[in-house]
Amino acid sequence: MKKVILILTLALIAGISGFVLSNVNAITEPIIKAADEAKEESMFKNLFPELETYEKALNEDEDSMVKYSVKVLNKDKKVIGNIYNANGTNGYGSITALIGIDSKGKITGIEYPVFKQTPEFGDKVKKEGYLNQYKEMDSKDVNPDAASGATYSSNLVKSLVEAMAEFHNKK
Repeated sequence: MKKVILILTLALIAGISGFVLSNVNAITEPIIKAADEAKEESMFKNLFPELETYEKALNEDEDSMVKYSVKVLNKDKKVIGNIYNANGTNGYGSITALIGIDSKGKITGIEYPVFKQTPEFGDKVKKEGYLNQYKEMDSKDVNPDAASGATYSSNLVKSLVEAMAEFHNKK
């Protein structure tokens, strides 16, 4: 009889815990999603300060590093460029990058929504000096210098930028 009471007690505790957890998730999920969208939009504005609105489109090609593209519009509803999202991994972690390419085919910048590389070494590709070399680079000729001490991260960033530039230039 003690075992039955113990089992029922544990089942009741598990049921209540599951109920509470699902309700907490239902409450926090929209808040987290809104915060993620605000962070993403802030990154979009870093790439295109004159952004007024945008239109997002998923990339249907599952083999591509590019996951989605964003058509950037100014206040006159004129297309001023595109933002591409791509992610990749190497032996040191993963990177998700956003790259802006203006209507002339020039790179406006790079942002990292997700950056999980070896601390200290991989972080060098997040530094302004490294990122600035991409600004104004023609999307048809992506040829950056590697970040000293962060070769693997540099190579991953370069491959992401090349994939996004190639995707852009196919349009």
